[in-house]
Amino acid sequence: MLTKLATVVWKSRRPLFFFASLLFLLFSCATTPQNQALLPYHSQESHVRQGVDFFPSSSPNESFPPHWNWENIVDGINYTSFASKKIPLRWHMVSVDLHNPQITPVAYPTWEDVDSKGIFTGKTTRQFLEKTSSLVALNASPFETPLSYLFPQRKIVGLFINQGKLISPAIPRYSAICLAKTNGQWIPKIISNQAEYPPETELALGGFFTILKDGEVQDFPSFSLDSRTAIGITKDERYLIILYIEGNNKKLSTGLSYEESALVMKAAGAWNALQMDGGSSSGLSVVHKDIMDKFTLPVANILGFTTTFQ
Repeated sequence: MLTKLATVVWKSRRPLFFFASLLFLLFSCATTPQNQALLPYHSQESHVRQGVDFFPSSSPNESFPPHWNWENIVDGINYTSFASKKIPLRWHMVSVDLHNPQITPVAYPTWEDVDSKGIFTGKTTRQFLEKTSSLVALNASPFETPLSYLFPQRKIVGLFINQGKLISPAIPRYSAICLAKTNGQWIPKIISNQAEYPPETELALGGFFTILKDGEVQDFPSFSLDSRTAIGITKDERYLIILYIEGNNKKLSTGLSYEESALVMKAAGAWNALQMDGGSSSGLSVVHKDIMDKFTLPVANILGFTTTFQ
């Protein structure tokens, strides 16, 4: 991918832009952090849900719509998006019904993909989506680059468990989302201390910090606008809510802060939520949707969802 990008830029006869692009790729990943539930889905119902009004009518929040229009991808997976030229801001959201027995979470890498030092070849969310026939794929944990961002080698920073195997150890100060199967249903938990993951966890992905806890937006000492990826769950632990906020092209979308991301999550019906890796690592791919820029960097671990629905 990077070779193709370099060829296109160099042929444009703009060497200064070429080298600026390389510098951006080298240093733009934001791996360092800033220190009423969804309605049950029924295939026969209209996919129009009204967002919960958490703000007085005299001071509406402009980061999310007054009415939520959800598009059905398959039974149990829905998609919506928001765009404001005034802010400007663009974000995309997916809801996943974990009580739907046809939906299965999948993740990369597996134990077999990682070497003895925890290093593996990163993928883009689009590559993962196509290889696994997933309907949704998003970036997850922060990561290290043993060589540089110009090379696809990645090493996860923080907790990662896949298929019940611990692939990357926990970092206690960071949060994680854990999934375990109980009575045929996937049960999600968001923990503020990665080291406290439940012993029955089959899949866990570490992020940075909890931004929404028991319905309360968490405070952070610093404020910055950037691309964001966040994962939330509803109070009944039935729905997983995925939020991807664009922020690399500030003319199209400024991005959001941690607190603003939490407000969007809360308005969508999340009760708890955490921030995953952000900046140029943020990414979301949805089948039949043109969301991501064609030229995106490989990330580390990826969460996706497949279905047996035909």
